Amino acid sequence: MRGVGTAESALPKAALPGAVAVDHLASTVSDLDAAVAFLTAELGGQECYREGPIADSTGDWMARKLGVPAEASARIVMIRLGERLNFEVFEYSCPGASRVAPRPGAPGASCLLLAVADLQAFAARMRLAAVVVEHDQQGILRCSTEFGLTFEVVEDPSVDPELSADVIGIRYTVADLPAAQSFLTSVIGMGAVHDTVLGLGNGPLVELVPATLPGPLPGNHDVGGHHLAFAVTDVDRAAEFLSQHEGVHVMGTPETVTAGPIAGDRWVYFASPFGMQMELICMPDGNLPYERATSARRWQPS
Repeated sequence: MRGVGTAESALPKAALPGAVAVDHLASTVSDLDAAVAFLTAELGGQECYREGPIADSTGDWMARKLGVPAEASARIVMIRLGERLNFEVFEYSCPGASRVAPRPGAPGASCLLLAVADLQAFAARMRLAAVVVEHDQQGILRCSTEFGLTFEVVEDPSVDPELSADVIGIRYTVADLPAAQSFLTSVIGMGAVHDTVLGLGNGPLVELVPATLPGPLPGNHDVGGHHLAFAVTDVDRAAEFLSQHEGVHVMGTPETVTAGPIAGDRWVYFASPFGMQMELICMPDGNLPYERATSARRWQPS
């Protein structure tokens, strides 16, 4: 995805009613505290807020709303990463959940795509942080962590040297590339930036690649599980629109968070026809409880 870019005005208007941009990316890790420490200390992220444990010990809310086993519980941290990424990191407690992320090339594998001003210095810092670092012949750095996050890094002299790393976007490995492309472009309204790289509004880019290995998709509760969230102006209207499309499963009715660091957030998850979980969200940035306790701020999609 190196060098990929396009003017926001060149992207088509979204088909999804009220769609604004990609709001956040979310990944499940094996050790939340280790992941947050790494993202803040080594990648320059800012911790915005924490939630959880989130659980429903007597009912099926977790299954209905998040698509995970009913007995699962989750802890969540939102990290502001780079210039334009809200990165939501999950750790689930759930019997039977996979503790190993999908292998590169397997369905459901994901990889953050980063840019830095000095690749050699960044690689040296990653090695000191016990990250597995590999170079390829095209000058791309591939990194993997012990808690399940992977990322690729390219050198870009235009990146602010004061940033530990800036975010280009994310790569998802999908079992059915045409189905994934069709849904994200024709239903969500993402625009093709370059080949299989898609964009929406001013959010991070999404690259799709076909799976080259067999394997099941990870669930949200598995390490390597993930979802892609879209900011919309009206969650209820967007959910109703999606519910009319074949293969889309909207997970219940939209809910508004009534307490905690993001009280006021209205959201709902949905499953796409190609198996990937996604989210609709309308969050009143600038009027959230967490903002009274920290100077860190979510990136605001527009």
